[in-house]
Amino acid sequence: MLVAALATTAFAADLIKLVINGREIKPDVPPQLLNNRTMVPIKWVAEALGAEVKWKAENRSVVIYTYIPMSDTLSRQITLLQKALAPTTPGEAVEKMIVLKTEWKVRVMIKPKVIIITIILSGLLGLSAGTSPSFGQLTGGDELPKQQLTTAKEKQVILSAGTISQAEEYLRDYIEREETRAGHKLEELKLTLISQKSRGAKIEAIFNVEGKFLLNYKRPEDVPFIKGRIAFLKEYEGFISPEAFVEAKEFIESLKKEFQDYIDHPVESYRQVKIEGELDKNSNLLLETTKLYNFNEDASPSLFPLPRDFSHIPTPAQVEKNVFEVMIKDALNKMIGSTNRPSSVTVFLNGQKLNPQVSPYIENGRVLISLQDICHDLKVHFTKDSTAQEVTMTKDKNILKLTLGKQKAFVNHQPVNLDAPAKLFQGKIFAPLRFVAEATGFSIKWVNSKKAVLLKTR
Repeated sequence: MLVAALATTAFAADLIKLVINGREIKPDVPPQLLNNRTMVPIKWVAEALGAEVKWKAENRSVVIYTYIPMSDTLSRQITLLQKALAPTTPGEAVEKMIVLKTEWKVRVMIKPKVIIITIILSGLLGLSAGTSPSFGQLTGGDELPKQQLTTAKEKQVILSAGTISQAEEYLRDYIEREETRAGHKLEELKLTLISQKSRGAKIEAIFNVEGKFLLNYKRPEDVPFIKGRIAFLKEYEGFISPEAFVEAKEFIESLKKEFQDYIDHPVESYRQVKIEGELDKNSNLLLETTKLYNFNEDASPSLFPLPRDFSHIPTPAQVEKNVFEVMIKDALNKMIGSTNRPSSVTVFLNGQKLNPQVSPYIENGRVLISLQDICHDLKVHFTKDSTAQEVTMTKDKNILKLTLGKQKAFVNHQPVNLDAPAKLFQGKIFAPLRFVAEATGFSIKWVNSKKAVLLKTR
């Protein structure tokens, strides 16, 4: 349920009433208090105020359309005008169309069985060009005869029924395959032609696309958006802080409930799609010339190309990978306390941040750390032979030995080549962190975007 937080100053003792413009509204879900805020269904509030609410599942957004209020006088004027102009015959429709175009500055679009007339009300409402509200439809009953259509001062070229059918068939096939790629199962698809035009062999048409779909998965756990999060929890349990782990787990549980509803109940979608193409000499649509565009109401330019290969829709594997990476960043942001890329390396042990006396650093792609500091944090026994410049580290049954300046070390008396030799830095002995961690029984992960090393006790 979509809700909006509204500040309120009055509360009923038991039940919160929702009153808009003096009229009590009774939504299907009653208003409720949450964290000292009044939560109400936004759809009920918006529609009561004359707005329209649409849910866009493809980008999980709520879009609210508001309309320019008209004065009572203007509203009555338009109603009377609408009645006066309503034709009763095709001939009368054409005659009134000509009067509107010449005397009322009206934009006219002719379609089979209907003339759509939009009055330019900019002057009346004080609007800028291009923002005039739609006036409505004047129908003439039967299809207008061709000889009457040609009497209009600006003739609109009408595409043949066959061309429109081909365009609709192409668009329908594209949308069905697009929804399948997105993991949706189409339950219903309705295409409505709202405009058309041609320039020689080139044509274009705009369709309203209304659909209902289900998520095409048996369980929420199989949805890539959730599957990637579950994979993150499984792989990073113990690496991140307990608080971050619990928070991520609770979020996943809430998502599972939400997506179960999308699996069980169809989701409505609405958009407008423009199709462009060329005709052959027989007025057949050349499929290889067709191009599709989504109308994007939230950005500029307003047309968004729809590629033939559906590359605008990530594959399930890509969604899982993207979600996995987002989860890592979110968890580390909470642990580090910053969303910016750190300037130095941060080390965590079992989700807790370590604070070495001398900060670790990166050299030739390897993280080097003070052995004195990391051995203290990992509870590894550390001894140094100053004469031989040799270091010995022991934990449980593991024995590590390395020598300053040499790239060969020994683990349980077996020789091992280091990524970088041990060296002195600011009075401390530094060596590759991965070598020390893995040789003493710890799991290790490196998160490059955050310059973070995550250690976990095995």
